[in-house]
Amino acid sequence: MISVAAFAATKSETAPDKAAIEFEKQLGISGDNAGFYTAMCRAVLLARLYPGDKNSEGPYVECRYLVIGDVRIHCATGRASTQGKTIEVEPSKKAIQLPYPDRELERINKTVNAILS
Repeated sequence: MISVAAFAATKSETAPDKAAIEFEKQLGISGDNAGFYTAMCRAVLLARLYPGDKNSEGPYVECRYLVIGDVRIHCATGRASTQGKTIEVEPSKKAIQLPYPDRELERINKTVNAILS
């Protein structure tokens, strides 16, 4: 199993988590593509969790965003936006069970649940 927990909630929301980067280096993923790889792995998992498309009513993944109606959640940072402006969404306390620990993925999951409820 590959960890996709390279982004942590820190001063800079896009600051990579040191342990995750070290793990990626062990897998042979290093340099500038490490964070990109992590975000794309997260997007792949989100696409499996939310397999809809533009024509469905539910969430779906489009490039590096999880889209719910007019709200877009970035797969790397977990930030929600609408029409290009960042919005604050109070994350739900309930979320589906994730296959592995990932702080950003958990945040995205809880944000999705808050929007859908």
